[in-house]
Amino acid sequence: MTLDRAFALLRDGVLVAYPGENDEAKRQWLFDALARALAAYRDGDEVAGATILQDDFEDAIFKVDPRSE
Repeated sequence: MTLDRAFALLRDGVLVAYPGENDEAKRQWLFDALARALAAYRDGDEVAGATILQDDFEDAIFKVDPRSE
């Protein structure tokens, strides 16, 4: 498993979790968090990468946006 492959799988998971047209804003927010985490890992900042994954991505992936209900 490479870093690129791992993040590709996470992006695929976002598409599975939020496939609808109304989910575009949520998908983009999650994709942005993944891009920031990947950039941090590529820059050698493992702490920042992990923090983004835990504090931003993981905390938001299954939370319902009250605006979407």
